Amino acid sequence: MSREKSRVARLERDVQRLRNSPSFRLGKHVTKAIRKPWKAPLLLFTLPWLMLNIGLELLGRKKPVHLTNYNDEIKNFSPNNTVLMFPTNGVGFGHFTRMLAVAKRMKKLDPELEIVFFTTMPTLHLLKPYGIVAHHISGSKYFKNMETSEWNVLLEEELTLCIETHRPKQFVFDGAFPYRGMLRAIKSKPMEKIWLRRGMFRKNATSIPVDSIEHFDAIVRPGDSLPIDNSDELDFSAQLIECNPILLADKHDLFPKSYLRKKLAIPEDSTVVYLQLGAGEINNIESDLSLAVRLLLERENTYVVIGESMIGNRLEITGERVRTLRDYPNSLYFNSFDFAIMAGGYNSYHEAIAFQLPTICIPNKKTGMDDQVARAMVADDAGAMIVVKDTNEKTMKNAIDEIANLKNQNEMKNNCIKISKNNGADDLAILLHNGVTYSEDKLKIPKIIHIMWIGTNEPPTECINSWWEMHPDWEHMYWNDEKVANFAFKNQQSIDLCKYMSGKVNIMRYEILRHFGGIFIDADSLCLKPLDDGNFVHQNAFSCYINENLHRRVANGYMGFSKNHPLLTELIDRISLIPDSDYDSKKNNSWQITGPEFLRKVIEETGDNIHLYPSVTFCPVHHSGEIADNWRESEIYALQYWNSTHRTKGSEEKRKALDDAISEFLKMYRER
Repeated sequence: MSREKSRVARLERDVQRLRNSPSFRLGKHVTKAIRKPWKAPLLLFTLPWLMLNIGLELLGRKKPVHLTNYNDEIKNFSPNNTVLMFPTNGVGFGHFTRMLAVAKRMKKLDPELEIVFFTTMPTLHLLKPYGIVAHHISGSKYFKNMETSEWNVLLEEELTLCIETHRPKQFVFDGAFPYRGMLRAIKSKPMEKIWLRRGMFRKNATSIPVDSIEHFDAIVRPGDSLPIDNSDELDFSAQLIECNPILLADKHDLFPKSYLRKKLAIPEDSTVVYLQLGAGEINNIESDLSLAVRLLLERENTYVVIGESMIGNRLEITGERVRTLRDYPNSLYFNSFDFAIMAGGYNSYHEAIAFQLPTICIPNKKTGMDDQVARAMVADDAGAMIVVKDTNEKTMKNAIDEIANLKNQNEMKNNCIKISKNNGADDLAILLHNGVTYSEDKLKIPKIIHIMWIGTNEPPTECINSWWEMHPDWEHMYWNDEKVANFAFKNQQSIDLCKYMSGKVNIMRYEILRHFGGIFIDADSLCLKPLDDGNFVHQNAFSCYINENLHRRVANGYMGFSKNHPLLTELIDRISLIPDSDYDSKKNNSWQITGPEFLRKVIEETGDNIHLYPSVTFCPVHHSGEIADNWRESEIYALQYWNSTHRTKGSEEKRKALDDAISEFLKMYRER
């Protein structure tokens, strides 16, 4: 945007804010009454009513009225390969760390991707190692004599300039409260808008503006130790995406045990304890720290490393065997510690569990809506942590004596493994990389047909076109080599290990269906009847048998699922656990480890209520050449040609028998 156009756009926004201001609206209301005297007596009622509504708008209880909007769209806005992330700063590093965790993984998936941070956090130097550029705006409380409304104007202008400069394809906000200036800046911009937020939107309990959620395409809710009860949640139209807890580091990122000990001049044979009870801005943590340090130093050959937050106050605790660690993130050094004493904050808790650090947890009870006690008690009940709710000499000494026992430490490490979860940052980075998709009915199968053909062989064009032609109103997604290469797969390593194309395709299908939803169809099948004639899209999951008379294997070449269906998540997670050696088979065992037999086992073991159609629905001719006996009385939607599997196997005689059976069936079907 040129300087002149930028100046005009800013003036238009100034006019818009002026016309939407309470003083202008009240003045305009009175002026109208003066121009039409018969309305003047009504001012006794209409003016207080208008004032009440404006007051509710200012409190966020009513959707604001926009009299004008000069910024409904940005003309010629062609998005770049850029993602704009806006983490706010709370008590600690939570918002910033979650954003950075996702950002660094998105950069790994696409090295050409530009990540831009726009943030109120002052710690911008932490972004440099990741090649992330940043725009900073200080929070409103740091400006002298500046009203919140004035700060929101400043925020709107700064963020609008950032968006117009970088033209992002996605905007991701992480914060508990959406600023009005931010909402105005992102309104109507042609980019995906995602809100990353812990916790739910409770009815009659949330203080956020009522129209905030509708500005976003998706709400991402990271999980916690306890399941979230959303029975009392507000209804909203944005897509809800849930993921595991998000951590910046993975276990393989941690420094070796000796690294920190050498750095801080601590003897290798010492007991080293990590001590961090919060950022120091919610309540006074000095007393608990002092007690813990004194009790620990009473133990022989024990060193204490006090963790400080970069945005917290310096802690004035010193001693011959006391060290201070002020780094980011401090969890990178967890291998160096024998055990820890920490608060029950979100990041600290999940890092301790993920990195198997035996921990005494002293939950902070003055953190508002963040229930650290409930979070920590999950680990206490599992034997993965020791929770001290009320700190005093006796409770702390007993807890330290218990955790100092080597046997107890090993048991706690094993119990941490049992309750730990995969890092949600991995799944979320993949989802954002592939793009947020929306389904009107989240419980039903969207009208999308997926067909995949990869490799050097010529695709079966006649078969593929038959599906497109019979479904003109459906979305068609054709997955060739180029499109597959641009999709981020969680199990990419498993795909690479597969020697056989059918095995690669099996893994890809599950992940694509989880992301988009829809119906996957084998490329070498001929469409005989539109899927609209059946009940397929009114379910949330279906497939069919290959031949129920011979076995119960499920045809994963014909699958329909709603977005994010739990069975798909289970399939994907199980594939990630398949040993590398299973892919070394000299014979194609894909049907067993990732295909029809694998799908059958998972359905039976999970008890998932997937609808399984008879084989005749999509495979009226078996690959053996057997034609289904009941085909004349059945609803048939496809004919499987078996091009990619059995037609290329066996003797010429068997292949001819299959050709003859398919030709015979087609003739009978068309004459029916």
